[in-house]
Amino acid sequence: MLKQPLWFERGGWDTTPFLEAGKQITLPRDTVLFEQDENQPFVYIVIEGRVRIFLISITGTERHLYIVGSGHLVGESTLWTNEKSTYSAATSTPVKLLRVPRDSFREVVMSHPNLIEKMLFTLSQKQASLLLQTELISFLDVEQRVITMLRQLAYEYGSTTEEGVTITIPFTHQELAYVVGSSRVSVSYVMNNLQEKGMIQKQQGLYTLLSERDTLPWFELNQV
Repeated sequence: MLKQPLWFERGGWDTTPFLEAGKQITLPRDTVLFEQDENQPFVYIVIEGRVRIFLISITGTERHLYIVGSGHLVGESTLWTNEKSTYSAATSTPVKLLRVPRDSFREVVMSHPNLIEKMLFTLSQKQASLLLQTELISFLDVEQRVITMLRQLAYEYGSTTEEGVTITIPFTHQELAYVVGSSRVSVSYVMNNLQEKGMIQKQQGLYTLLSERDTLPWFELNQV
């Protein structure tokens, strides 16, 4: 079984139970939702678009942790501790969000047993992702990290074709660079190199992991 991914799309959080307490907002790309070590009064449910989660060092260096898409939460990590935010969050694309005050969000969750279970699952997912991010940064070079992410995206969001497995969500090299903790230039170099080797191809904005090549074990997914 694959380890927990660092790219969360198509989550299971429905806005319906929170509509009365929340406010729908629309934000452009690269808008900061909140910053690390800030008193963060809201939990966000992503309706459309993507939000990136990252850390900032005292020198201003960013270390990205994961990306969340529609149906996922942002800002829930300290919901029960009332501590300051442990990370920063900013929009990776234009987004539509439901912004819910922390206390109201917590009250709704505690009044629905199924939401309590869903919250525990969400927190467990994020914890596993942080452990994976630590492993990738500590032990793998940029190319290996990119390959790992492509295989995980194919596993989570792939559609089998005659040529291989097409990743059904579009993404940019910058977004991939965020997740693997590298620069866009380095990630673009790796992706172009994989295309030149015939390991991947891009058509209509989507990447396909090609199956005719045996030099890269794309489909031994359980070994990621």
